[in-house]
Amino acid sequence: MSKEEILEAYLNIIYVGPNIYGVKAGAKYYFNKEISELSLAECAFLAGINNSPYSYNPFIDKDNSEKIDKRTKTVLYKMLELKYIGQEDYENAISEVTTGFVFEKGSFDKDISNSSSSNSNQIITLLIDDFANKKTIPKEFAYNYFALSGSKIYVNENNEIQW
Repeated sequence: MSKEEILEAYLNIIYVGPNIYGVKAGAKYYFNKEISELSLAECAFLAGINNSPYSYNPFIDKDNSEKIDKRTKTVLYKMLELKYIGQEDYENAISEVTTGFVFEKGSFDKDISNSSSSNSNQIITLLIDDFANKKTIPKEFAYNYFALSGSKIYVNENNEIQW
């Protein structure tokens, strides 16, 4: 696997919250946005959450906004230090963090099977198993990847002759 493929696989399977895997799902769960719609500060939040998703979850009962701010600012500072972002982008993102994130809990449907056919469900299961084996990732991560990727699986079958 190339470095890009490894990074893509990691970003698709990283645990970011309660039964939430992948940054795309994280963007939807924490901000109710597509990942392409996130600000730099929101991306820094997601980048920093993986070491302790529960601790940085804004939807739990205790107020952890100070902890969220500190961790997100640390990520932004490291991005500046490593020259991934410029001073102006850094200052704008820090301002957004200081002002406070607008968290909006989104939801998503993780059911990838719209079929009642056991044949179709078996094909989907085999596809996910094959993907997990080829990418050497757990089946749950492969399932989440397909469920959240927007992929569509088409199966031609004749229900009158299927078992």
